[in-house]
Amino acid sequence: TDSIYVFDATAWRVANNVEKVLGGCVSAIQDSVGKSGNAYYICKPRSWTVATEIQYDTYKQDCLEFGQIVHGNVNAEYVYFCYGEEWKRFYGNESISYGKLVDERDGRIYRTVRIGEQTWMAENLNYADENSYPSMLRRNWCYDNNLDSCEKYGRLYSWSATIDSMYWNEQGEICGYEEYPDDYHCSLSNKIQGICPDGWHLPSVDEWMALSSSMNSNYKAIQAKGFTMWKNGTDEFGFSALPAGGYSKDHGFVYIGEVAFFVTSSEEYRSTHCMAWFVNKSESVADNRGWDKTFGRSVRCIKDEE
Repeated sequence: TDSIYVFDATAWRVANNVEKVLGGCVSAIQDSVGKSGNAYYICKPRSWTVATEIQYDTYKQDCLEFGQIVHGNVNAEYVYFCYGEEWKRFYGNESISYGKLVDERDGRIYRTVRIGEQTWMAENLNYADENSYPSMLRRNWCYDNNLDSCEKYGRLYSWSATIDSMYWNEQGEICGYEEYPDDYHCSLSNKIQGICPDGWHLPSVDEWMALSSSMNSNYKAIQAKGFTMWKNGTDEFGFSALPAGGYSKDHGFVYIGEVAFFVTSSEEYRSTHCMAWFVNKSESVADNRGWDKTFGRSVRCIKDEE
């Protein structure tokens, strides 16, 4: 016959389609893992259960304390970081002792790192409450409109969204929108909280340059280590920059895997551009040239210093 059977403890039963590939999921191999095509499975009692890649690779690894780091059970080259309750893929420096930031607005947890005299988020912001921040409406994006991209790379924001233009409008400042004349300049202070959590703010160009000075302008030293698209990144400081690309209103999503663009709070005089600090895939460079305010880029917040 064409039927395939599995002997499960005391009796034979017909194998399902997954078992025909992976073998019978019986009590003797409970909690083992398997992969069929592009799908991952964990053997639960009498049935292969679909799993995520992370569940597949970290099975039987208990994530109990923030800061735990493990290598994958199946993919040994993959590294995972424990956020207290869940594992996430880790593109960072295993020798760094990271701090912890809990964004009370949505409960999301971020790694932080001390570099020189500054404390930075060691991951890109992924916050998108458009009800609390109407400035974000239609001005924040996941690359290719894929939520998985936001989990991996963080979210992309226009300058208007990051500074929270609605707030500044209430203060009498019309800031950040492309429809205003080229010579409109907001003249904001250097320290702007914007969409950063309480106690944190958007970095100014001067603060980005202080970071650059702390690493002696060695930009490979802030690129995420072990990230396949940045093979030469050393991440010596634990900043873990990822090439998240950006969003252009004219060209859509661009440069993923090539460039890391970061928002600054600083604004060029008499221009609709704001300063964009970024590191390139193949060259150890940073560029402070102006970019259109509508361009979507990553956000790293910096901690307020007392």
